[in-house]
Order: sequence, then C-alpha cells, then structure tokens
Amino acid sequence: MELTLKLINKGFSLCDVTSSDFTVYYNISKKCYEKYVNKYFGPWMEEIQIKMNQESFQKEMKQSCFQKILFNNEVVGFCSFDVKDDKIDGIMVQMLEHAQNKEFGSFF
Repeated sequence: MELTLKLINKGFSLCDVTSSDFTVYYNISKKCYEKYVNKYFGPWMEEIQIKMNQESFQKEMKQSCFQKILFNNEVVGFCSFDVKDDKIDGIMVQMLEHAQNKEFGSFF
C-alpha cells in the first residue's frame, strides 16, 4: 500500500512488519484496548492477553498486507488486510491516540 503525498507530508510512513515487531504490536494493542477489556470483560490479564495477541499477530502476518504505521518515525500503529479474488477482507487498523484524527484512518 502506498500513502498519499498529503499523509507523507503530515509525517506518516509505512513499513513492513517482521516477527521481531511483536512486542511493539502488543504494547500498542494494550494501549488501544486495555480500557475496553477492563470495562467489558474484567481486568486485563497479561498472560491471557499476550497469548491472544500472539495469535492475532500470527494471523496478521499471513495477510496480504501487514504494515507498521509510523508518524514522524515513531511506530504508532499497525494496519492489515487480505486481498481475495473478489474482495478485500480482514481489515484491521489500530493506532495510538496521539496519531489519530490526522486522516490516516479515512485514507485506509
């Protein structure tokens, strides 16, 4: 996926994910979802969440596109999707709050 010049000028860039990115993926997932897990499912349990995020990460690694979202050279999120013959499937975007509302989500 290629970003628009407008997003690039705002400081966004994309980079392919490697298996060594799991810790960053987990930390961003925790920042994005911990308050919702706590509110709707009970306390964030580190051991369970690590396992669930490892499974999600491995699933995303199999997608056609799985990239880190960088904002001013800082990893602020992840996005992925899978290209099928007749559709785009499995779309996921997660971003830290300070990088939201800057048109990246609308572009994606």
